[in-house]
Amino acid sequence: MQDGTIIVPKSSNKFSKDEFDWKFWHSSIKAKVKTLYEDGHQIVIFTNQAGLYHQPNRLSQFKRKIEMVCSVLQVPVAVFCALADDKYRKPQMGMWDIFTKISGFDPRETKSCIIPNSFFVGDAAGRAG
Repeated sequence: MQDGTIIVPKSSNKFSKDEFDWKFWHSSIKAKVKTLYEDGHQIVIFTNQAGLYHQPNRLSQFKRKIEMVCSVLQVPVAVFCALADDKYRKPQMGMWDIFTKISGFDPRETKSCIIPNSFFVGDAAGRAG
């Protein structure tokens, strides 16, 4: 969530200095997310945040920032956060697998597969680790 896909730091820092140091990367984000939700899309954020795992204060700040961003978006948002370099870290499929499981979708079953009705928005599709 820090790569400019949804938010960027308000400061000139590469990363936010605290939970308040953010803004939407573009003025259209809030309206676009709302339109997508109203059109029947489920809004899901998958984010890598390995640097937060051993920093409880930063993890708490990040959680508060997520809550603020979701509050401003004013639509239900599911957030999946990978805190380690493991099978859940993007581009691995771990967070997606959990999402499909708790959403009741079986990605192996063509009739219930959500992939054809899904799309990815991000800064690095196809970028190697």
